[in-house]
Amino acid sequence: MEELEKSGTNTVEAPSNVLIVAERVEKDARGRFMPGNTIGQAGKPKGSRHMATLLREAITKVVDDKGTTIDKQILRALYDKAKKGDLKATEIILDRIDGKPLQEIDITSGGETIGISAEQRAKLDSLLAM
Repeated sequence: MEELEKSGTNTVEAPSNVLIVAERVEKDARGRFMPGNTIGQAGKPKGSRHMATLLREAITKVVDDKGTTIDKQILRALYDKAKKGDLKATEIILDRIDGKPLQEIDITSGGETIGISAEQRAKLDSLLAM
């Protein structure tokens, strides 16, 4: 890519003959944007909501002709699958009720617990006492 201008704006020519113009971004030594930065100031519009929030509202408010909300229909379908023996559906239900099982990490060596020396233990105790 070839740099064409240096007057506060970098202009480069893309291989597909598309002209890309990017504003120069000034940052301090720590990588933070300097005052007057214009990149991304529009950001997320005020009052806009997350997609998950919109979806949650939709499935809890939309009602079918029998008066059942979509979230209840989904739960009923999942329950029916689990009742018929679908192990994935059963796993999903149990994970939501009891939480996923904790994954244990084995910190042993050949079945023996890995220990620390008395000197290491003393250093650790002094650090923890602070």
